[in-house]
Amino acid sequence: MDITRLLFFIIFVWQKYESLANTVENPVQECFGFCDQILDPNSTYEQKWNETETRIKTLQDKIIQIENELAKPKPKIDGFIQIGSRYFHIEVDFRVTWYKAIQLCLDKGGQLAVIQNEEELNAISAKLDEGSSYWLDINDLAYEGQFESWASGKKTPYLKWYHGEPNNVNDDEDCVFLKNREMSDIHCYSSLYYICQSDIVDW
Repeated sequence: MDITRLLFFIIFVWQKYESLANTVENPVQECFGFCDQILDPNSTYEQKWNETETRIKTLQDKIIQIENELAKPKPKIDGFIQIGSRYFHIEVDFRVTWYKAIQLCLDKGGQLAVIQNEEELNAISAKLDEGSSYWLDINDLAYEGQFESWASGKKTPYLKWYHGEPNNVNDDEDCVFLKNREMSDIHCYSSLYYICQSDIVDW
């Protein structure tokens, strides 16, 4: 299209526009009902737009949540095995005190284990040597009878005591171990095996 034809076309369209603007009292009527649907806040288009915005906001929130999870430091899991939905290290080669077990688990990138429920107790116990004792991250060093996690400082979520336990013999049993699917308290400087978990949990 040469420049002359282009100018002619622009002038023609402009004249038609001015003519329509000067003669139509209500331009919305010229939309043949389509404008009504756009301008009506209760229209299907408005509802669908709102629904789309809601979905977008939901997806944005999920993306932020995923990004936050990915940003968390990942514990090392070398030497850990998956039991249920979590990873654990079960020490069976040498025995240590409860305090030493805490440090060794931290060195591995995790913490001394806290069992969350009976299902997890049974799954872990199935991996343990029958008759052997294993330290857990459970103690009542701060307040007698109030058992909590050393790592989080909060009440432990699950306890399953052996018959007659905890008994705090000689008022000097403040740390908890697991043996044959049940828990007991004992002197913290006793030498036992131990169980680490790879995740640092804050209940």
